[in-house]
Amino acid sequence: MSTIINVKTINRLNGFSLKPLDLSIRFLGHVSLQDIPEHIPIQVSIRLGDEWIDQLCPIVEALPADNMSESADDVSPELFPFLPLPSQFDPYNGLEWQSLAKEIEHWLLQDPALDMTHPGCYILMWELFWMAFVAVFPSFPYGQWPDWDPRIPMDGYFISDWVADLDEPEPTPVPAIVHESVWEQLKAAVDELLSMRITM
Repeated sequence: MSTIINVKTINRLNGFSLKPLDLSIRFLGHVSLQDIPEHIPIQVSIRLGDEWIDQLCPIVEALPADNMSESADDVSPELFPFLPLPSQFDPYNGLEWQSLAKEIEHWLLQDPALDMTHPGCYILMWELFWMAFVAVFPSFPYGQWPDWDPRIPMDGYFISDWVADLDEPEPTPVPAIVHESVWEQLKAAVDELLSMRITM
């Protein structure tokens, strides 16, 4: 069986990437056997259009359905006290982003067990931290920027893509363009995962 799925794009500094796709596969029917195998291997393949093959590389990870629902259940708006953002938040102002990055860092580190008690919340919060950090320091990892708390891993979709996009230190990113790109990604992440709209 095969099907075509449209995957949403994400605007990047030098083009676009694709949003991660959570895919669920159900199996209808049953097999009558006394000796039930522990698992049955299946083959899942992803095929991109020919024009994208050299530029995009899909990575398939198997996540049991139980894990996905637990992770989704654990991402609750109440766990993000810095949201919603104030109505006067200006996404083109670096100082606003700096204040947001510090606030996210505070909440991210306040509970040392957050990654264990609410892993979905922890992952989303550190994604949001890196978005705000990059908006403050658009040339990151080049140029000058302060050390962040080492308890926050430099990991996740956003920062991995950001660093990959900036393999070359030139040209220097234009802050306004970076702010706009990060703002759109932050709004999309919060809207999708927390069902919370952030608008100017």
